[in-house]
Amino acid sequence: MEDLTIPKELMAEAEDMLNTSFNLKVPPGAEAQRKNGYAQWSEVIVIEDAHHEVVEKNGNVHTVFSLKSKVLPAGDTVNGGRSHTVFNRINYPALAAGGDDGQRKMSLGSVHRLKQIAVAAGLDIEETGLTGDILSTLFPLQGTATDMSGGSPIIAKRFVISVRDNANRKYNNENQQDTVAFAAAGDDDA
Repeated sequence: MEDLTIPKELMAEAEDMLNTSFNLKVPPGAEAQRKNGYAQWSEVIVIEDAHHEVVEKNGNVHTVFSLKSKVLPAGDTVNGGRSHTVFNRINYPALAAGGDDGQRKMSLGSVHRLKQIAVAAGLDIEETGLTGDILSTLFPLQGTATDMSGGSPIIAKRFVISVRDNANRKYNNENQQDTVAFAAAGDDDA
């Protein structure tokens, strides 16, 4: 009879790989340098999906630009093979209204990341800014034919991201993590 035993090490590895946590693991080097609750490190990712959708949350209408990626096993990463998703939420009315409220701050942070993504993708937005055409091309409307056919030009592109882990803010008992920077990683052969 064939031995169907699965070693305990593989069970732990499989559980870790399928962990549904949104957080990445903080690498030991970044953990050792944690200061004031913050740890920061870089990862190389490849984009698997990019789209946008409009959602309502707590009476606010957000356009959510989603970027799903996989961390590549590059350098000394402890996150190789893990999925990583970034949700950039923009409340266009709050952005236009000005002021200093949380909705506007959230939207401005998203605009900053979207600009970095466009520049890292090789787009010259110095003259045009982030036009609707550029954002719709990079992030097709979810569920449309363009989205379903993998129509975003950034799919399969590699980026270097900077991740910040904040031990002072928790979400579902996990440290809050933010992707704070995007840069081109060069070779796009995934």
